[in-house]
Amino acid sequence: MFRQLHEIEERSEQNFGHTQTEIYMAKIYNGFENAANNPHCDEIRFDRSKPFLMQPAGGNHFAIYHRFKDYIVIGAIFGQEMNIEKKLSRLKSRLAREIDDMHKEINARTGDK
Repeated sequence: MFRQLHEIEERSEQNFGHTQTEIYMAKIYNGFENAANNPHCDEIRFDRSKPFLMQPAGGNHFAIYHRFKDYIVIGAIFGQEMNIEKKLSRLKSRLAREIDDMHKEINARTGDK
């Protein structure tokens, strides 16, 4: 996911300049925060993103994530023009493994089970 963020930032910088990139990246991170803080919104797009959850992140992207008890793990970011359902069907098992690995790493750091 970090590579995706870097690519979004790089592309934005090339196309729109530094100031617009900072504004747009802040909107993406605010989208992440909104997803984390509003569990009641999880089901809105679930029919498109099963078995994951999906929320807008920035004006043109969606965060694909899984909610755990105290946090969310964002596994991917897709542009709104992409066929998200098709991409998810191709990446589902890999994305599930990555989310599970991140969850295990967080638990190891925090001592949670």
